[in-house]
Amino acid sequence: MNITRKFPISHLLNIFLVLALFFMSLEFSAYTSLTTDLLIIPLIFTFLIYIFLLIRDFKFYINNKNISIITISFIFFTYYLTNIDVSNEIDFRYILYLTIIFFVYISMILIGDKIIVFPIWMISIFVFSSILFFTGVLNSQLHFANSNGILAYLFLYFCFISVKDPLNNFAKVVNVFTILLNIVIILLSQSRTAILACFFTLLVYIFWPKIKKHYTKLTTSILFFSMMFIFVYVQLFYTDLGMMINDFIVNYTGKNFFSGRHLAWELAIKDVYSSGNIIMGMGNNYEFLRLYGYTHNLYVQVLYQSGLIGILLLVLLLLSMSFLSKKIINHDGYNLRITASFFIGILVIQNFEGLLIYNISTISLLLWIIIGLLIAFSNKYEIKAKKCID
Repeated sequence: MNITRKFPISHLLNIFLVLALFFMSLEFSAYTSLTTDLLIIPLIFTFLIYIFLLIRDFKFYINNKNISIITISFIFFTYYLTNIDVSNEIDFRYILYLTIIFFVYISMILIGDKIIVFPIWMISIFVFSSILFFTGVLNSQLHFANSNGILAYLFLYFCFISVKDPLNNFAKVVNVFTILLNIVIILLSQSRTAILACFFTLLVYIFWPKIKKHYTKLTTSILFFSMMFIFVYVQLFYTDLGMMINDFIVNYTGKNFFSGRHLAWELAIKDVYSSGNIIMGMGNNYEFLRLYGYTHNLYVQVLYQSGLIGILLLVLLLLSMSFLSKKIINHDGYNLRITASFFIGILVIQNFEGLLIYNISTISLLLWIIIGLLIAFSNKYEIKAKKCID
C-alpha cells in the first residue's frame, strides 16, 4: 500500500523538520538530562531521513537566480565553517548543527513553498509556545530571557502565515491563542530587540503596497545603516548627547540605552584588528574572550571570527536576497508579503544579536527557514507572472 495516498510525503518532511527543531531545543531546556552528544544521534538520523525523502519525491526549482543565491550561500557557509583556529578546540557539534541548518535552508529555497505544511507548524508552535510559557509559570519566573522573546517573535511568523490556510474553527482558536501567548512572552521578556523587530515587521506589512516597489532600497539601506550604527553607537557612549539619550531612555523604560553592547563591539573590533587577523578573522571556534564570548551583533561577530572576507560574503548574500524584490514588486500574495515583512525584522534583530550564525541552534534554524521561504515564495510568484505573460 502506498502510504503517500493517506499521508503525503510533505507531511512527513514537516514532522521530521519539527523533530529536528525539538532535538535542538532540548539542549537548552532545564527539564532534560540528555547531553548534547546523545541529542546528536537522533538529530542526524532525523535529518538523513528528511534529505532522503526530499531528493526522492520532489522536483527542485532550478533557475539562474536560485543558482546564484545558492552559490553565494555555499561559499559563505563553507568559508565560515572551515575558517578554524587549529590552536583551539574544535566545536564539532556547532559545525554539525550549522551544516544541517544550511541544508535545510537550501531545501527551503528549492521547494519550500511545496513542502511546508503550515497547519503542522501551527500546531507545533502551539506546543512549543505553551511549554515555553507554562514552564516559566511553574517556576514562578514570569520574566523570560531576551532569547525567549526573539524565539516568540519567530513563532509569530508561523502563526500569522497560517491565517490564510483553510483551518477549522478549533484550529483558528488555537492559532489566535498561540499568537496572544507569544505576544505575552515577548512583553514579559522585555526584549527590546524582539519588540523593535515586531514594530518594523508591522510597518512593512501595513505599507507593503508602497514599500514593495522600493524593497531592495529598503533592505540595502538597513544593511548600510546597520554597519554605520555599530560605530555611531560606540562613539555616542563617549559624548554628552549619548548620556542624555541614555538618561531619557532610563527614565521612561527603566533600561539603559548602553546595555554593554558598545563595549563588546569596540573591544572585539580592536582585538581582531590588533591581532593582525582582520582579513580572515580569529576562526569560528575562537570566541570573544570578554562578556561571555558573545558580541551581540551579527556583523561584529562575523568580522571577529571571519574577518573582512566573511563580512563581504555575508553582505553579498543578504543583498542577493533583497534583489529578489525586483521581480516581485507587482505581486501582493499574502505568503510573500508576510515573509518579506519578517525578513526586515530579521535584519533588525542582527543589529543586536548574531543569531544567524551564533550558537543557539533553534533560533538559527527558524531564521534560515524563513529566509529560505522568502526566496521560495518569490520563485512561486515569478513563475505565476511568467505563465500570465505567456
